Amino acid sequence: MSLSQFSSGRTPSNVLVNSWCNALNEAISTSATVCAEDLYKGGHWATAKAILDDYPIDLWILSAGLGLLHHKDNVVPYKATFAVGYDESIPLYSQEYVGKSFHRTWWKEITNRSIFKSKHPTSIVELMKKRKRDYYIICGSPDYINTIELDIINDLEYLVEEKKKMLI
Repeated sequence: MSLSQFSSGRTPSNVLVNSWCNALNEAISTSATVCAEDLYKGGHWATAKAILDDYPIDLWILSAGLGLLHHKDNVVPYKATFAVGYDESIPLYSQEYVGKSFHRTWWKEITNRSIFKSKHPTSIVELMKKRKRDYYIICGSPDYINTIELDIINDLEYLVEEKKKMLI
């Protein structure tokens, strides 16, 4: 699935979110899926997987198309990114939203509507509420960190010794 199929940037923002989430959830329910840890590529992802092989950790994925994923989730291949300038870029909707604020709206909506909600936390807030004593290392490009920034700020109150438990 590709976000470019949904005429991103030309479709009203609420219609885009609804269409994407509905199509994605249906595809995951009815199509062939792959394990999330096998979907992603690149040097940073290879490093994350190597750490996963060496240490007993839970690896979570910040996905522009699917929200917060556990590395063992079964997903459909998709194309969506918070990076600007690609056919698959989440649009900015500069007439409706200031700067990249639509990215934050998109993140909130896709995490709230995630098909994985019954399996595990689908937002960083839910994850940190559930696992208060865990340590967190959050890695992402500036576009992704900007998108989840409010989630991170809202999470700090749930962590035990928050200043010692999170590294971004």
